Amino acid sequence: MILCSVDNFKQIEPINKAEEKYFKQGIDLCKLKKQHETFKKALGKHCYQRIDIIRDDENCPEQVFVRDVAFKVDNTWCICNMSTHIREKETSFFIEYLQNHGKSFYQFNSKIEGGDIIVWKQTIFIGISERTSEEAVTELSNLFKDYHIIPIRLNKNILHLDCALGIINNSWAVACPSAINAESYSILSKIFNIIEITEEEQENMATNFLKVEDIVFCEKSNKRVNNLIKKQGFKIVEIEFNEFHKLGGSIRCCSLEYDLDDYICKRYLNCKNNQLYYNDVNLYNLVQKYGNPLKVGYTQTVKNRIEDLKFLFNKSIKLNNYKGKYYYANANKASYYAENVITAGQYADFYETSSVSDLAIVKRVLSKNIVNKKKIICNGIKDNEYFELIVQMVDEGYEILDIIDNVEEFEKLLKHNFKNKIEVGLRVKLKSIYSNNSKIAEYERFGLYDSEIDYIMSKYKLNPNIKLTTIHYHQRSSAFDLNKFKQSLQAAFEVYAKSAKKDYNIVNFDIGGGCPYDKITEYNYYHYVETIINTLLHLSKQYGVQEPNIIQENGRYTVSDSCFNIYKITNVKKDDIPWYIVNDSFMTSLPNTWALGEEFLILPINLLENKKIPVRLAGNTCDCDDVYYYQSQDPLILPEIKNGQTLYIGIFGMGAYQEILSGIGGIHHCLNREENDLIIYKKHYKTNFFYVRKAQRLQFLFKRLLYKNKCVMKKFIN
Repeated sequence: MILCSVDNFKQIEPINKAEEKYFKQGIDLCKLKKQHETFKKALGKHCYQRIDIIRDDENCPEQVFVRDVAFKVDNTWCICNMSTHIREKETSFFIEYLQNHGKSFYQFNSKIEGGDIIVWKQTIFIGISERTSEEAVTELSNLFKDYHIIPIRLNKNILHLDCALGIINNSWAVACPSAINAESYSILSKIFNIIEITEEEQENMATNFLKVEDIVFCEKSNKRVNNLIKKQGFKIVEIEFNEFHKLGGSIRCCSLEYDLDDYICKRYLNCKNNQLYYNDVNLYNLVQKYGNPLKVGYTQTVKNRIEDLKFLFNKSIKLNNYKGKYYYANANKASYYAENVITAGQYADFYETSSVSDLAIVKRVLSKNIVNKKKIICNGIKDNEYFELIVQMVDEGYEILDIIDNVEEFEKLLKHNFKNKIEVGLRVKLKSIYSNNSKIAEYERFGLYDSEIDYIMSKYKLNPNIKLTTIHYHQRSSAFDLNKFKQSLQAAFEVYAKSAKKDYNIVNFDIGGGCPYDKITEYNYYHYVETIINTLLHLSKQYGVQEPNIIQENGRYTVSDSCFNIYKITNVKKDDIPWYIVNDSFMTSLPNTWALGEEFLILPINLLENKKIPVRLAGNTCDCDDVYYYQSQDPLILPEIKNGQTLYIGIFGMGAYQEILSGIGGIHHCLNREENDLIIYKKHYKTNFFYVRKAQRLQFLFKRLLYKNKCVMKKFIN
């Protein structure tokens, strides 16, 4: 967190109505400094180990409001073009700060100040005020093409956007209706549920709070608003900051979140003091406490991923006046670990299962009232055991949406005497467009031909407890291609439109296969969501049908970033490019690297101050295939290891499929033993650590391979 000292503050002229009110009365400098120091200590206590105090100057009397001078979006530092002469010099001190840390930056040409910028989930809200111009919107849009830029026009005498708007979470915001242009306020009302504040509360800076994950720092006197924020599940840290209100600013104005390291390309990673952090967790400290190699699961990421995508879809639906709803279905098959399935169940709208064991897990979770009851989408091949569990759960009152993949499955459903309603969907058979291999069949093996869909639609009403509501198709996310995605979407929607015209019960369009996901960098989900909404709007109009409800099944997207491994470099073998050998096997822990050629994000977690060099990476087995390299990039770049130093590396994006494919708890390649296993989760605003188990022991291997005792071994002697 960046702050600036109050030592050189001077009251020059009123900057808004709030300061005008107290200008003649003056301020208490001693009280001002004391409140600022209290805020600094609260930040250090609750969340920030590192607080930088930027150099101030007697010629910059308002520099304490450090928020206005700069802002950062992803890895781009932006230096603002201040609107008043008295604040122009502040930018030079911030530029000096960045240059001292070897950071580049972009300087705005149009008038813009940081208090008018709120970045939220690939959306940038920009206040159009007396301090930020219309031209800044264009400049911002050209600079950040992966973000949705939403201008918010402020009424006269409102200094900055954060004096009129504060975002709490994906559902709720605090805003003052009289401070914002009616059209802009209408846009905000479509995106958020709004806690409306009075003009008096606005002057008291009730929107100018600072939110850091699940903690909100806010001014003590705004009791009503603070209590409403608390009801949304946040820890409130109230700070007496009323002396700053006399200056027209508050807590957010006086602070600026930052990440100085541009080496990191994922939003959940950051660097402090030459060590890597996963959100707020120091990874080097984890290794020292829990051992190595170490597998870590972080459940908060599952929650964040689900909520972020739901926010983007719901925002796009409202702003585009799309008539259908959006439902997020968690595809359990990406990770069957309890912590992931249970966490996803709290925030996803539906569960999606693919086998009898998968469905049995969901039944166990729901029957124990661990997660609120929700609809279960049943995909996959329905063998007898899977089919019987589906009908049993329907009869027991569970809400099932069974996606029918073949006529035989439908015939079995049709004959069953259900006690309750079962919802069904039909899977569309699509052409195999993701391969140029002539040996690949023209159509995917899954799904129903048009004639089979027509047959099922003509017969399903013979069973009064079957309700057809959904058309489902599956698109490839691991080999995502936007043009092919749109091609598949249109082909499937043609079937939806034709079916929906015949049967008004068909209202859901289910997109299987999950979101595209990039293990190395951030993917532009804003444009992905906009593509889906705009395409469906266009197709619905073209085919003359109501826009459908969108069900989207996500597995890889949900859990990939929630799991990572940490390894130690145990040996350095000199070659034309040095070999770094880790204390595990990539063939065991990353089966997708050698099976599918997938790439993972690999970063050092310590020694970040060392010179970076190209290296090759290998596992510790005797297998020639136990190596790791980027197929699409140059060699790995990692810190050089000096005499006596130990380097640890993190491999990120491992949460989907890797553990399942390698066989959890089993015997692995070259008898490498499974890692220490740790789960990190949030509860009551605190980060908690659940140490699941230590690395496998030799005794386990002996028992599993039948070397446990002499009597067993003697059985195999002739």
